[in-house]
Parts: sequence; structure tokens; C-alpha cells
Amino acid sequence: MALTLHAAGTEYVRNAITLIDAEVTDVASVGVFHGDANEIPTVAQFLAAQLVDGVNDPDNPLATPDAVTVVSLIGPRGGVEALTPGTYQRWVLVTTANEDIIRRVDTITVI
Repeated sequence: MALTLHAAGTEYVRNAITLIDAEVTDVASVGVFHGDANEIPTVAQFLAAQLVDGVNDPDNPLATPDAVTVVSLIGPRGGVEALTPGTYQRWVLVTTANEDIIRRVDTITVI
């Protein structure tokens, strides 16, 4: 999925994740990284994000019904990161007790 954001805007960006060998309660933390598509980030480079469980907590205002999502606020007004104009690869980190799962999930163009 490709997404276009305005550099002066601030909005939530969501990416659904599928947990195959784990439950939502197994997830210790999630994070996001925005960078070059050819640059695979290290775990330390990720910024904290929120795990939102729309399956078990559909009333959460950030929830996507029937989906588990990684949600981050992007932009200059309180976001985890304010992106300048350009194209970014969005990466998501899902950390459990035994794994650091890194996935390339989205492309963001900032105008």
C-alpha cells in the first residue's frame, strides 16, 4: 500500500499485522522506521509505536475492526516523527520474548 502525507499535516498511520505463532499478549513492543528502501534498519533505529488490538478491543478509538495494527502518529504536531518531503519506506518492528520481527510494510510519499 502506498500512502501520501502532507509535510505540514499530522495523522495516524496504521499497518495491520498477522500473528501466526503468537498471541497479541505475546507482543512486548512495536516500532516504526521510515527510511530508504535499500536500508534495512537495526532494532535500535525504530521509534516506539502503539499496538492496537481491534479484535479484542474494538472500542479503542484507534482500532481497526477485526485487525491487529501498529499505529504511529506522524507529523510536526506531537508525532513520533515529522517527515520532510520525499519518499520513505515504512518498516514495522514487532518484538516478542524470543523474536525481533522486522517487516517492510508500506511506502510513504510526503509532499
